[in-house]
Amino acid sequence: MNCFIQLKNDKYVDVKELTEIKCSYLHAEKVTSITEDNLDRLKISDDANYIFVGKTHVVVRGSDILFIQFM
Repeated sequence: MNCFIQLKNDKYVDVKELTEIKCSYLHAEKVTSITEDNLDRLKISDDANYIFVGKTHVVVRGSDILFIQFM
């Protein structure tokens, strides 16, 4: 699966062959893993960091994300 991340600053990021999204909050020890099987559990929070893992790895702050499209 591929992932297109539109950022609020009019830039975007493409992640090819996305396998996992890791979500972490600033002072939390727990990291949540989202895969294609549980994609419906993905919720974007302004105060979380998201690591998109695929052919490339991208770290994006939730407050910077306008929308995400999966293809």
